[in-house]
Amino acid sequence: VSEHIHVRRVHATDGMRIREVRLRMLEDPVAPMAFLETREHAEAQPVEFWDERAIGAALSDAVAQFVAEDGDRWVGSVAVLAPEPGTIDYFGREHPDRRAMLVAVFVEPAHRGTGLLGRLAEAAADWARTFSWLRSAENDGRGTPEGTRPG
Repeated sequence: VSEHIHVRRVHATDGMRIREVRLRMLEDPVAPMAFLETREHAEAQPVEFWDERAIGAALSDAVAQFVAEDGDRWVGSVAVLAPEPGTIDYFGREHPDRRAMLVAVFVEPAHRGTGLLGRLAEAAADWARTFSWLRSAENDGRGTPEGTRPG
C-alpha cells in the first residue's frame, strides 16, 4: 500500500464525506446484497442523517468508521459495530454478547489487492481492543472484529 494513504477514524464533521463514499460503495453491482441498501435510498437521506451518522461513527463506543485517505479522496472505508448484548440486529436476531463486527467494507478497485483492506481492518481491531469487554474476550478468539481472525 502506498505510504501516502492515511487510515483514520472519521471525524464528527465528516457527514457529507461519509455520504459521498457510501454512494460510491453502492455503485457496485452487488452492493444491495453487500450493503443492505440501494443507492437511491442512500441518496434520499437528508443532510442531518449523514451528520448524525458521522457523529456516531466518530464518537460512539458502539460503532466506529475508519477511512483510507489518498490526498483528499477517501479510497477505502470500513465500519465496526459493537452492539450491546440484547440488541436486535437488522435481521431480527438478538446479540447474545458484545463482540465487534466489521461491516460496510469498501476499497476502490484501483486499491484492491494492495493490503489497504488489512490496514483498515487493523484500525478497526485496534479501536475494538481498547474496550475492556473485548480484552476479556481475547482468549476465546473474539478479541478482533469478526472476519479478521487468523485462519
